Amino acid sequence: MSAAAYVVTIHAPGEGAPRSQVIVKPRTVIGRINGDILLPDPLCSTTHAELLLEGITLRLRDLGSTNGTYHEGNRITELVWTP
Repeated sequence: MSAAAYVVTIHAPGEGAPRSQVIVKPRTVIGRINGDILLPDPLCSTTHAELLLEGITLRLRDLGSTNGTYHEGNRITELVWTP
C-alpha cells in the first residue's frame, strides 16, 4: 500500500499566482514566520495552523491564531478532507 499524498493550492495575498504544495508529511505547519508553508500575510499568525495527514484523511486545524482560519469564507477551527 502506498502512502497518501494531497496537493493543496495556496492563494496568498500579495504573492501573485497561486502555488501548489504536495503534502506527504504527517504534520505540516502553516505560519507567517514558523512552519513548512510560509505565508507573507500580516493577518497570518507566526504559527497559524497545521495540516495533519492521517491515512487518506487530511485535517486542517487552526492553532489558536489571532485572526482565525477560513475556508470558503467561513471561519473554522478544524476541517477534514477525504478523497
